[in-house]
Amino acid sequence: NVGAGLTVDTPEIDLEIEDPPEDGEDENLMEVFDVLENDDEIDERVLRIDYNGSGDSGYLEDAFNNIGVDVPAQVQDYCYGILESNFGGWEINEGSQGYFEIDLDRKEITLYHTSNLDETGRDTVFEEDF
Repeated sequence: NVGAGLTVDTPEIDLEIEDPPEDGEDENLMEVFDVLENDDEIDERVLRIDYNGSGDSGYLEDAFNNIGVDVPAQVQDYCYGILESNFGGWEINEGSQGYFEIDLDRKEITLYHTSNLDETGRDTVFEEDF
């Protein structure tokens, strides 16, 4: 048996506010943008939050990578919810990593996710019939 660590990039997921919102599904997303727009410490228009998970634990960074400002709790909660609903178990075993990119002008959050996989395979290297 041969084991190999693999990294698999998954397609990004775009979350954006629809105009008008359908059935209130964008309410939490709208609240996230309201929190960020009203934070006096944030002057950038595109924000990034990295995350990492493995060995049965995972975390989002406490601060936006590109500006060093703390991520509001409501934004962290929203991001954890998106991870769980799209990549349940993202923190288990080999885990995964990625980042959320938040574009305040476009009112869009894009999730870039990479899964780590441990693969086991078997090859027959010699076979002889008698």
